[in-house]
Amino acid sequence: MLREVVVDRLAIGGNNLIEQEDILNQELGMLFDKSNFEEVLVAPPEKKITPLKKGIVSEPALGYTARPRRIDYAAREARNRQLGERGEEFALEYEKFRLRHLGRDDLLSDVEWTSKERGDGAGYDIRSFDGQTDNELFIEVKTTNSGIYQPFLITQNEVAFSEERGSQYALYRLFSFSRNPHMFSLPGCIKQHVALAPQLYRAEVQQ
Repeated sequence: MLREVVVDRLAIGGNNLIEQEDILNQELGMLFDKSNFEEVLVAPPEKKITPLKKGIVSEPALGYTARPRRIDYAAREARNRQLGERGEEFALEYEKFRLRHLGRDDLLSDVEWTSKERGDGAGYDIRSFDGQTDNELFIEVKTTNSGIYQPFLITQNEVAFSEERGSQYALYRLFSFSRNPHMFSLPGCIKQHVALAPQLYRAEVQQ
Protein backbone atom coordinates (compact mmCIF):
# COMPACT_ATOMS: atom_id res chain seq x y z
CA MET A 1 0.00 0.00 0.00
CA LEU A 2 2.83 2.40 0.82
CA ARG A 3 4.30 1.95 -2.67
CA GLU A 4 0.98 2.89 -4.31
CA VAL A 5 0.57 5.94 -2.07
CA VAL A 6 4.09 7.17 -2.87
CA VAL A 7 3.64 6.67 -6.63
CA ASP A 8 0.26 8.44 -6.59
CA ARG A 9 1.75 11.34 -4.60
CA LEU A 10 4.58 11.73 -7.11
CA ALA A 11 2.06 11.84 -9.96
CA ILE A 12 0.09 14.78 -8.52
CA GLY A 13 0.39 17.87 -10.68
CA GLY A 14 2.50 16.07 -13.24
CA ASN A 15 5.33 15.72 -10.73
CA ASN A 16 6.12 12.15 -11.73
CA LEU A 17 9.32 10.15 -11.79
CA ILE A 18 9.88 10.51 -15.55
CA GLU A 19 9.67 14.30 -15.37
CA GLN A 20 11.99 14.37 -12.38
CA GLU A 21 14.54 12.25 -14.23
CA ASP A 22 14.24 14.52 -17.29
CA ILE A 23 14.93 17.57 -15.13
CA LEU A 24 18.02 15.89 -13.67
CA ASN A 25 19.23 14.84 -17.09
CA GLN A 26 19.30 18.46 -18.28
CA GLU A 27 22.19 19.01 -15.86
CA LEU A 28 25.38 18.02 -17.64
CA GLY A 29 27.79 19.49 -15.12
CA MET A 30 31.53 19.29 -15.67
CA LEU A 31 32.67 16.73 -18.20
CA PHE A 32 35.04 14.95 -15.86
CA ASP A 33 37.84 15.46 -13.41
CA LYS A 34 40.64 12.99 -14.10
CA SER A 35 42.12 13.57 -10.67
CA ASN A 36 39.16 11.76 -9.14
CA PHE A 37 39.25 8.68 -11.38
CA GLU A 38 40.70 6.56 -8.56
CA GLU A 39 37.51 7.18 -6.56
CA VAL A 40 35.00 6.73 -9.40
CA LEU A 41 34.53 2.96 -9.35
CA VAL A 42 32.27 1.53 -6.63
CA ALA A 43 30.73 -1.85 -5.93
CA PRO A 44 27.44 -2.59 -7.72
CA PRO A 45 24.19 -2.72 -5.72
CA GLU A 46 23.46 -6.04 -4.04
CA LYS A 47 21.14 -8.38 -5.89
CA LYS A 48 17.66 -8.97 -4.56
CA ILE A 49 17.39 -12.75 -4.32
CA THR A 50 14.07 -14.57 -4.18
CA PRO A 51 13.84 -16.86 -1.12
CA LEU A 52 12.67 -19.87 -3.15
CA LYS A 53 15.26 -19.73 -5.93
CA LYS A 54 18.59 -18.84 -4.44
CA GLY A 55 20.95 -17.18 -6.90
CA ILE A 56 18.23 -15.99 -9.28
CA VAL A 57 17.54 -12.27 -9.64
CA SER A 58 13.88 -11.62 -8.86
CA GLU A 59 11.71 -10.65 -11.82
CA PRO A 60 9.44 -7.60 -11.44
CA ALA A 61 5.70 -8.09 -11.65
CA LEU A 62 4.30 -6.79 -14.92
CA GLY A 63 0.93 -5.14 -15.21
CA TYR A 64 -1.10 -2.27 -16.61
CA THR A 65 -0.63 1.17 -15.06
CA ALA A 66 -3.11 3.91 -15.96
CA ARG A 67 -1.29 7.19 -15.38
CA PRO A 68 -1.70 9.42 -18.45
CA ARG A 69 0.97 12.08 -18.92
CA ARG A 70 2.30 14.39 -21.62
CA ILE A 71 5.87 13.64 -22.66
CA ASP A 72 7.89 15.47 -25.30
CA TYR A 73 9.70 12.39 -26.55
CA ALA A 74 11.81 14.29 -29.10
CA ALA A 75 13.17 16.71 -26.49
CA ARG A 76 13.67 13.88 -24.02
CA GLU A 77 15.60 11.81 -26.57
CA ALA A 78 17.85 14.78 -27.39
CA ARG A 79 18.64 15.39 -23.71
CA ASN A 80 19.30 11.73 -23.03
CA ARG A 81 21.51 11.40 -26.12
CA GLN A 82 23.64 14.38 -25.02
CA LEU A 83 23.95 12.98 -21.52
CA GLY A 84 24.77 9.55 -22.95
CA GLU A 85 27.59 10.98 -25.08
CA ARG A 86 29.06 12.79 -22.09
CA GLY A 87 28.92 9.55 -20.11
CA GLU A 88 30.61 7.59 -22.89
CA GLU A 89 33.41 10.15 -23.10
CA PHE A 90 33.85 9.91 -19.34
CA ALA A 91 34.07 6.11 -19.58
CA LEU A 92 36.53 6.37 -22.47
CA GLU A 93 38.86 8.57 -20.41
CA TYR A 94 38.43 6.25 -17.42
CA GLU A 95 39.51 3.30 -19.55
CA LYS A 96 42.66 5.10 -20.61
CA PHE A 97 43.34 5.93 -16.95
CA ARG A 98 42.79 2.27 -15.98
CA LEU A 99 45.15 0.97 -18.67
CA ARG A 100 47.84 3.51 -17.71
CA HIS A 101 47.47 2.40 -14.10
CA LEU A 102 48.10 -1.18 -15.28
CA GLY A 103 51.20 -0.06 -17.17
CA ARG A 104 49.63 -0.70 -20.58
CA ASP A 105 50.34 2.58 -22.35
CA ASP A 106 50.96 0.49 -25.47
CA LEU A 107 47.21 -0.17 -25.75
CA LEU A 108 45.97 3.41 -25.38
CA SER A 109 45.98 4.31 -29.07
CA ASP A 110 43.84 1.26 -29.85
CA VAL A 111 41.04 2.12 -27.41
CA GLU A 112 38.06 3.00 -29.61
CA TRP A 113 34.93 5.05 -28.98
CA THR A 114 32.95 2.76 -31.26
CA SER A 115 29.54 4.41 -31.06
CA LYS A 116 31.14 7.74 -32.02
CA GLU A 117 33.48 6.51 -34.74
CA ARG A 118 31.29 3.80 -36.30
CA GLY A 119 27.77 4.61 -35.11
CA ASP A 120 25.21 2.89 -32.90
CA GLY A 121 24.09 -0.70 -33.26
CA ALA A 122 27.34 -2.55 -32.55
CA GLY A 123 26.00 -3.80 -29.21
CA TYR A 124 28.59 -1.82 -27.25
CA ASP A 125 29.96 1.74 -27.02
CA ILE A 126 33.69 1.37 -26.34
CA ARG A 127 36.27 -1.21 -27.37
CA SER A 128 39.03 -1.39 -24.82
CA PHE A 129 41.29 -4.10 -23.43
CA ASP A 130 41.41 -6.28 -20.36
CA GLY A 131 44.83 -4.85 -19.50
CA GLN A 132 46.01 -7.92 -17.61
CA THR A 133 46.09 -9.57 -21.03
CA ASP A 134 45.72 -8.28 -24.59
CA ASN A 135 42.12 -9.53 -24.78
CA GLU A 136 39.57 -7.01 -26.03
CA LEU A 137 36.95 -5.66 -23.62
CA PHE A 138 33.66 -4.44 -25.07
CA ILE A 139 31.94 -1.83 -22.89
CA GLU A 140 28.36 -0.61 -22.92
CA VAL A 141 27.87 2.69 -21.04
CA LYS A 142 24.62 3.72 -19.33
CA THR A 143 24.50 7.16 -17.72
CA THR A 144 22.07 8.88 -15.37
CA ASN A 145 22.08 11.92 -13.11
CA SER A 146 19.87 9.97 -10.71
CA GLY A 147 21.05 7.54 -8.05
CA ILE A 148 22.62 4.12 -8.09
CA TYR A 149 19.30 2.24 -8.20
CA GLN A 150 17.82 4.13 -11.17
CA PRO A 151 16.72 1.60 -13.85
CA PHE A 152 18.18 1.89 -17.34
CA LEU A 153 17.11 0.91 -20.84
CA ILE A 154 18.99 -1.74 -22.76
CA THR A 155 18.23 -3.09 -26.23
CA GLN A 156 17.77 -6.70 -27.24
CA ASN A 157 20.87 -6.35 -29.42
CA GLU A 158 22.95 -5.19 -26.45
CA VAL A 159 21.71 -8.05 -24.30
CA ALA A 160 22.47 -10.58 -27.06
CA PHE A 161 25.96 -9.13 -27.54
CA SER A 162 26.72 -9.37 -23.82
CA GLU A 163 25.63 -13.02 -23.92
CA GLU A 164 27.80 -13.75 -26.95
CA ARG A 165 30.96 -12.07 -25.63
CA GLY A 166 30.68 -13.23 -22.01
CA SER A 167 33.88 -12.42 -20.13
CA GLN A 168 34.91 -9.92 -22.82
CA TYR A 169 31.91 -7.69 -22.05
CA ALA A 170 31.14 -5.20 -19.28
CA LEU A 171 28.37 -2.69 -18.68
CA TYR A 172 29.52 0.52 -17.00
CA ARG A 173 26.67 2.19 -15.09
CA LEU A 174 27.40 5.87 -14.42
CA PHE A 175 25.19 7.56 -11.82
CA SER A 176 24.97 10.96 -10.09
CA PHE A 177 26.89 12.03 -13.17
CA SER A 178 26.44 15.80 -13.24
CA ARG A 179 27.27 16.39 -9.59
CA ASN A 180 29.40 13.58 -8.20
CA PRO A 181 30.05 10.97 -10.91
CA HIS A 182 30.51 7.37 -9.83
CA MET A 183 30.09 4.10 -11.64
CA PHE A 184 29.91 0.38 -11.12
CA SER A 185 30.73 -2.40 -13.55
CA LEU A 186 28.60 -5.43 -14.44
CA PRO A 187 30.93 -7.89 -16.20
CA GLY A 188 29.77 -10.71 -18.46
CA CYS A 189 26.25 -11.46 -19.67
CA ILE A 190 23.91 -8.74 -18.40
CA LYS A 191 21.24 -11.31 -17.57
CA GLN A 192 23.38 -12.45 -14.63
CA HIS A 193 23.01 -9.08 -12.93
CA VAL A 194 19.62 -7.52 -13.65
CA ALA A 195 15.94 -8.36 -14.02
CA LEU A 196 14.86 -7.53 -17.55
CA ALA A 197 11.30 -6.23 -18.01
CA PRO A 198 9.86 -5.61 -21.52
CA GLN A 199 9.02 -1.97 -22.18
CA LEU A 200 8.40 -2.09 -25.94
CA TYR A 201 7.16 -4.75 -28.34
CA ARG A 202 7.53 -5.23 -32.09
CA ALA A 203 4.12 -6.18 -33.43
CA GLU A 204 3.42 -7.80 -36.81
CA VAL A 205 -0.03 -8.35 -38.28
CA GLN A 206 -0.71 -12.08 -38.55
CA GLN A 207 -1.17 -13.28 -42.15
